[in-house]
Amino acid sequence: MLERYGTVYSEAMAAGTPVVGWSAGILAQLTRYGVESSVVPPGDRVAAGRRSEHSPTWDEAARMVFSELRAVVA
Repeated sequence: MLERYGTVYSEAMAAGTPVVGWSAGILAQLTRYGVESSVVPPGDRVAAGRRSEHSPTWDEAARMVFSELRAVVA
């Protein structure tokens, strides 16, 4: 499903997170290639897969978040 309004991209950028996506839909209008985003042609799963290799899994991300929260609360 195409995210038509770019909410996820906007939220990520507001948090200082660069975004990766296809050069279709709203991403190309919201970002500058090579500055806030890296865009690939629609359906380029190889490029998207390569970029995702360096991203944490959901479990790893959750561990990082909870570790930081525990450090703040402790």
